[in-house]
Amino acid sequence: MGRAAADWVRAAGGSLFVVTSPRTGASASAALCDSLGAAGRFYKWRPGDSENPYLGCLAVADALIVTSDSESMLADALATGTAVHIYPLPERRKDHATTCGLG
Repeated sequence: MGRAAADWVRAAGGSLFVVTSPRTGASASAALCDSLGAAGRFYKWRPGDSENPYLGCLAVADALIVTSDSESMLADALATGTAVHIYPLPERRKDHATTCGLG
């Protein structure tokens, strides 16, 4: 995802700012950060961090890329009225019996 976004931004002559979510795991964050290279700035979300630039990024972006697994981030992005690109992630299989406390 990071390489694809960085290539897209480079071709468009723009800049890239990446903000992770509370559910982004450490290995995914590291891989995303490494894949950006010099094309973008990276901010790893941390619990209780008052310096989170997420809302600022939404306010000034010309386009947004959001992963398909986050309904709240998709809603936030769509509410801005700017172009939103959805990056598809593989669906994670859930064991509904365990999720519902039946297993």
